Amino acid sequence: MRILSALTALLTGCNSSPKVTVAPDHPGTSFPLAYPILLLGNDVPVITVIDTETQFTTTTVASSMIYTTDRIVDSAGKLYAVNHVGAAGKMPSPWKGMGNVPYRLFWDLKAMKPVDTEQARQMVLERVRNPRNQLSRPPERLRSAEEAIRGYRTLQELIAGCATQSDWY
Repeated sequence: MRILSALTALLTGCNSSPKVTVAPDHPGTSFPLAYPILLLGNDVPVITVIDTETQFTTTTVASSMIYTTDRIVDSAGKLYAVNHVGAAGKMPSPWKGMGNVPYRLFWDLKAMKPVDTEQARQMVLERVRNPRNQLSRPPERLRSAEEAIRGYRTLQELIAGCATQSDWY
């Protein structure tokens, strides 16, 4: 019975009825964002550049992303924390299409302080230096990534550079 419960929790999420602070009927965000944006993972130190709201608000069950620990820096230099992310409308069954059926999200965000280029750069460097990030090893790759990140003069250059991380090594 425990195995069945664990399997069910794994497939449906640990809490099948999450608290919803906002009951959205449409995809989007609680604040307008200036795209492209940087999605900065905290638990998993990834750096993702997202170009459009449609791209940002579309996902699949198979992606199994956990967004509530992430930070967002938009192109206008605004920093956001994620309060809650929920399906906008009906979420498809995880069994349908092996979890690869796209559906839309609504992001409930918390506005934080604005950030300048240097502050955004430090947030990116923090993730790159994290031992769980592939860019942190070997030391030559880390040095190369740090050099590239320090070379961006504006927030827009930093975001564009983060979109092509493979150029860093």
